[in-house]
Amino acid sequence: MKALVFIESSSDYFKLIRYAQSLFEEVCFFTIGSEDMLWPDISSPIFRVLKKDSSYHPCYFSKIVSDLYDQEKPDVLLALDHSSNRDFLPGLSMSKKASFFSDVSEVRLQDHSLFIQKPLYTGKLSAQLKVLQKPCVILLNPSALPLTQKYEKGTPQIQDIPFEPFDTPIKKITRVQSSQVKKQINSAEKIVSGGRGMGEAKNFELLEKLAETISAAVGASRAVVDAGWVPHHMQVGQTGTLVSPKLYIACGISGAIQHLVGIQGAQVIVAINKDASAPIFKKSNYGLVGDVFEIIPALIKELSKA
Repeated sequence: MKALVFIESSSDYFKLIRYAQSLFEEVCFFTIGSEDMLWPDISSPIFRVLKKDSSYHPCYFSKIVSDLYDQEKPDVLLALDHSSNRDFLPGLSMSKKASFFSDVSEVRLQDHSLFIQKPLYTGKLSAQLKVLQKPCVILLNPSALPLTQKYEKGTPQIQDIPFEPFDTPIKKITRVQSSQVKKQINSAEKIVSGGRGMGEAKNFELLEKLAETISAAVGASRAVVDAGWVPHHMQVGQTGTLVSPKLYIACGISGAIQHLVGIQGAQVIVAINKDASAPIFKKSNYGLVGDVFEIIPALIKELSKA
């Protein structure tokens, strides 16, 4: 079975390479606008589309991936599940008459058949599905990527593909970066998140200080996003962004099931909450029971010494 895998510049791309090679008999990778990306010594073909601006544009990305798809004729097009891929890949799958699956937590091959697993009801149940129609497009939850897979070593076969922009009905006017978040939570290696226990929106300034101290992104629970304290792009969880950082610090977050599903890919979880019975502690590697307004300043003070 042949797979075409979209590799993007993020903390997860090495894991995705290893995961794809462990699954499929034949794999080829491609990237868009990431000429300087470091590649491991793998034997699979690599297509580098030399787009000067690597930022997302639905028309350009659709054209690039469609051409590669027609060229390679894969059984599976595999990519990570995030907003831009959810934007253009469903339309691409329809144009290629391919089945489409998002929020996939596991892909496996058994007796030459392809199976996927995906969560239902905010992670309370999991569905095991057999893929009956190929080709197919699969968006894999980044938190599902295992940490220990080894890749097949060899000499990379890199092929550069030039790209020329063309007129489209969509024009990018400008890109505005919110001043409330310095790093994107979907690619951050460290995340500091706040919940209702932070008391009010103004107190997220304390989280910003902690995040700045350890070079982390700032996230939030669904409850505070719904309350209007912070914008939706900061929301961590099943209905927000699924994250897989090396370190996740949950401040004043009780641990609703949809939030726990969203952080299951984190390597180390630290919880700070005054309620010792909060569900977040059951999923945490380290827990601090106490007042966030006493613990966080103390952490900032000590970490600033490092």
